[in-house]
Amino acid sequence: MTSKMNIQVNNQAGLPNKFVRLAKWKMYRVKEQFNQLLYSEIFISKEGKGLVEYHSVIKLGVPGYDIILKNKSHSPKALFKTSYADVVRYLRKNKERIKK
Repeated sequence: MTSKMNIQVNNQAGLPNKFVRLAKWKMYRVKEQFNQLLYSEIFISKEGKGLVEYHSVIKLGVPGYDIILKNKSHSPKALFKTSYADVVRYLRKNKERIKK
């Protein structure tokens, strides 16, 4: 039986709800893949008027120290793609560290 993971998304950028659902969906997939994620907090903000730059800070609750990842991009879609790749990379690294 898997435990329910808490995912909190703080959308300060005013992104549409489909991006919030995308972020949550990706975190649930990571939970299924690695099974070491206890909770996840995602903070999304934007900066600028003309050419907007989106920032994301993802805090991953894992056994031991929490992992904090920061990314930025001009496109929300690209931001979530790079953030997801970073989450997978760091959790894979953390899983190898726990095995040792």
